Amino acid sequence: MKRLTILFTTDQYTPTINGIVSHIVILREELQKRGHRVIIVAPKLKKQKKEKDVYYLPAFPLKFRAKDQFTIPFDSKIEKKILSLPIDIVHNHLFLTGYFGMRIAEKKQISIIATFHTFLRQYVDWIAPWAKSITHPVANLVGRDYFKEHALILAPSLKAKEELSKMRIKTPIELLHNGIDIQLFQKASSIDFTKKFFIDTQRPLVIITGILEQGKNVALAIRSIQKLKKTVPNIQLVIIGDGKKRKSLEALIYKLGLARNVFITGFLDRKLIASANKAANVVLFTSDTDNFPTVIIEALASGKPIVAVKDKAVTELIEHNKNGFLASKNPTSIAACLEKILVDKKLTKSFGQNSFQKSKQLSITSYVDLLEKVYEQILQKKDIIKL
Repeated sequence: MKRLTILFTTDQYTPTINGIVSHIVILREELQKRGHRVIIVAPKLKKQKKEKDVYYLPAFPLKFRAKDQFTIPFDSKIEKKILSLPIDIVHNHLFLTGYFGMRIAEKKQISIIATFHTFLRQYVDWIAPWAKSITHPVANLVGRDYFKEHALILAPSLKAKEELSKMRIKTPIELLHNGIDIQLFQKASSIDFTKKFFIDTQRPLVIITGILEQGKNVALAIRSIQKLKKTVPNIQLVIIGDGKKRKSLEALIYKLGLARNVFITGFLDRKLIASANKAANVVLFTSDTDNFPTVIIEALASGKPIVAVKDKAVTELIEHNKNGFLASKNPTSIAACLEKILVDKKLTKSFGQNSFQKSKQLSITSYVDLLEKVYEQILQKKDIIKL
């Protein structure tokens, strides 16, 4: 296809580290490899490195969400610069910056699509979790008004597609699973991670990766290790991430007497995360608020067995008793699943091989192959052929 100039809008961007940011960064890199120009509009944060074709909108931090920003989707100077560029299509990655993208699309009379990374109701749940009977209908109303301006919505998971259906969105929706840099995780060495954090490679290692916030249920992971320690006393759990709950989680670790078994690293870069996945015996995932978790795809690419809390976001990635276990949302169930894998080396190997095979479907190159077809069909005003 011809080389395009694409405008990405996103509420989250570097130096923030999370699945959405990782997706946008590697997606941009792959599009650029193919000769496309990708312009990004993102919130202004502290300690941001200047990047070519990246523009920052005014933003201020949300007190109830570490690393998240409330972005002001208006800036006349940036808007003027963006309008002067030869943009072919706008791709919103939700949510507030998307209004900036919608205005650009309207003024330039070009098409606009969105990827539904985060459920809108979660934004209001963070602010007023006690008022769901009011806030959820309002979020659905805002969502319908927001998406009606788009030509297409890309849903990364069946869970996301179902959520859009519940919101009664009329805009066309297509399922397109996010991809990652598979080779980074396939070729990673465990040594970088084990040396940096003095990991005892003779002890079984479980890792969990993600922002330490409500909905990620990291306290549940810690309590599961307390249970598991009774049968696997030398177990190690490394929590990779940071957030507002870090202090309370560290306090819980010491309260439960797990200081020799569990520790938190803080945020790590992609290479160290890949190394950590390689070092792990099992990857644990306790969130039930994710859409299509990047960290699970990373575990698959690393060829690792996975234990996750059963949720629609992970059932497309984890086949129970084939490449991992789907556990009930309680410490006893999770600990039992971890123990089964850790004590059965044949099971560990089998699950790991099945994970690796599944990851081949989720490369960023395959994702962009399909995304280019979407862009082309949108630009030609054609109906989207089923992906």
